[in-house]
Amino acid sequence: LGAAGGALDAKWWKDDFGIPEDFVQDVGRQVQPGDSAIFALLRTADPAVVAARFSDYGGTVLSTTLSAEQARKVEETLNSKQ
Repeated sequence: LGAAGGALDAKWWKDDFGIPEDFVQDVGRQVQPGDSAIFALLRTADPAVVAARFSDYGGTVLSTTLSAEQARKVEETLNSKQ
């Protein structure tokens, strides 16, 4: 059920927000049963700065860039869930 739910959720993010397929596949390959993941919507010109801040905690930092329209849509969705 977890994998099926994750696949449906990934499809929703790709379809509704235009998250790149290769990014979703990278996440899917790396996050295995029993693992955890943190997704963050950040505004920074340099993703390396964010990766450096998380480096003491281990793991891998993946990043993708969203257009202004994609970011707006994600923010609206997240804000509506509060």
